[in-house]
Amino acid sequence: MVRSSTRFALVAAAGMAAVLFTLVPALLLRGAAPPSMADVVPTGTATTTAPPSQNGPAKNLTWHNCSIVSGPEYIGGVCAGSKSEGRSVKEILGKDPVPTCWDDPVSDEDLAAMGKANTAGPEGITYYWHSCLSGIDPKTKTREPGGIQIKTWLIHLTNGTPPQTLTANQQTLVDGVRQQGNVPDPVAVVSPSDHPRVGLNVAFLNGHDGELEVRPLGAVIHAHVDHTYVEPLGAGSAPRIDCPGNGTPATPGQTPRPGDGLCWYKYLHSSAGQADEKFQVQITSHWVVEISATGEAGTFEPLDDFTKSAVTPMSVTEIQALVVQ
Repeated sequence: MVRSSTRFALVAAAGMAAVLFTLVPALLLRGAAPPSMADVVPTGTATTTAPPSQNGPAKNLTWHNCSIVSGPEYIGGVCAGSKSEGRSVKEILGKDPVPTCWDDPVSDEDLAAMGKANTAGPEGITYYWHSCLSGIDPKTKTREPGGIQIKTWLIHLTNGTPPQTLTANQQTLVDGVRQQGNVPDPVAVVSPSDHPRVGLNVAFLNGHDGELEVRPLGAVIHAHVDHTYVEPLGAGSAPRIDCPGNGTPATPGQTPRPGDGLCWYKYLHSSAGQADEKFQVQITSHWVVEISATGEAGTFEPLDDFTKSAVTPMSVTEIQALVVQ
């Protein structure tokens, strides 16, 4: 499905010995004073209680002969008798530089899930996942104090504008990172329009995949998002809206109605005057983790649950009126 945008763990193991290099997320974006409550018009389900505590420490669990790690950043484990071999960042990159930013095409499946589409022609646009990495020393190619950070957000480029790409070695590093059971940061996107406009209803959803499966030898671990919380005006600012699962995109012309299960919201003011001229939208995913020896239906047991939050800067613009003389 879509690519993960969170910190990673490189595993170097001999038998049961393993070293995990964990990465630290960047959730600290500048905030700004929200509009007064008189300006707030929630059009979804507003919650009066806080979501589950989020971004807490990982749990180290024992399940049969497996040592399992489960938490907001990483899900995985090692089972007795299994072996894993890893290479350092320097070995993977060789003579290539440390990657900085790159663009990955958004699959048709993911575009459809978000209610968006690429458009053809010289004036058309193509959507990409834009990712940026920091936390690796570009000279020594070793992890810097504080950990490695990978952030991803949705962008679109005018057709003909070349995306940023990776070398083969850089791609190997990134692919290895994403195959280690890393829990993706949620990213807030809206539908049916590309971005919110003042006075119009939009439905929020998580643009990243809401399912994750890891297969340490001897077990199958499955995790999925069962609920999404959104704070359109920023963390700690009312209202908080919520919807089941990863959120559902709205179709063109669709309007809010009770029980439709969408994270609807309507802005009454633009983001002009906010930090970076954007609202710092906070989105939180509640994950449920299950484990099975075989992966067959009906054999999974509850293992853990946690929440993970991230901030998505989002522009809100005024509707432009066309005056014809």
